[in-house]
Amino acid sequence: MSSPSSDGILQQMVSERDAFADFARQRLSQLDAAINARKEALEGFGSFALGGVDDSASADTASSGVSEGFEGLAYPAVVHKVLSLQPRREPMTVNQILDAMELHGVVPESQSPRNTVITALRRRSTKLGDIIHTGMGEWGLREWYSESEAQKFERAVDGANARDAKMHKENMKKGIAQTQARGAHYGKPPKITEEMWLLATRLVADEGRKIPEVYEEICKLFERDGEEPIGLQSLANRRKDFLARRPYPSSWKTYFANRDRLLDAKSGPEDKPKLRAVE
Repeated sequence: MSSPSSDGILQQMVSERDAFADFARQRLSQLDAAINARKEALEGFGSFALGGVDDSASADTASSGVSEGFEGLAYPAVVHKVLSLQPRREPMTVNQILDAMELHGVVPESQSPRNTVITALRRRSTKLGDIIHTGMGEWGLREWYSESEAQKFERAVDGANARDAKMHKENMKKGIAQTQARGAHYGKPPKITEEMWLLATRLVADEGRKIPEVYEEICKLFERDGEEPIGLQSLANRRKDFLARRPYPSSWKTYFANRDRLLDAKSGPEDKPKLRAVE
């Protein structure tokens, strides 16, 4: 015969088991609902969402009334077909392409048909390259344009200025390298002065002091108007340099020399030079 305490423990265990089972059933129900919702969303994009840019896959189109030549086409092939029916050099906007698709009985059954068309245009342009973004939200066939015109469109950034992003990046790198070759500092202004650097090197490399201790020493010696002269993290980032006794960066010397000169030329002590590169 079991004791009252044993019965109580058993009842508690049964209660906990039932509570856990209820929670598990509820969670399974939530997961099933989420899975079904996801399946419906994917089905809304048709075979394009599942099959990428494979033109052999059939798009999720209307069950009837599809124009001849559009049957069984994936969305990337559909948008190309629509553009091919346009007169030469007459690009179309996304809305115009969508209207033409509906006229041919190809209606994307997704929550955002416009986004479906945009995705189809971008993927066709990326994968096959026979569709090109001409700027101002318009798209056309690459064959409509000469090679120089097509390259100009491809270089354009959102259809503005026709700036080549890759060339711009390369020019920026060259400019930074030339600036640094002249001994100038480029980038975020340094905070560690040469005096701070020498003190931190001595304390870390020679005396084995920790960075927080070095930070306190520098704050005591270089504090101005109640403001900390440097952040703790800035010192921590240079700990390896202090341990290796590396020399103070020459470009930092240039920066501080020019900063002091510029501050002296300003009308007030609160003015600060706003330079990314100084010589």
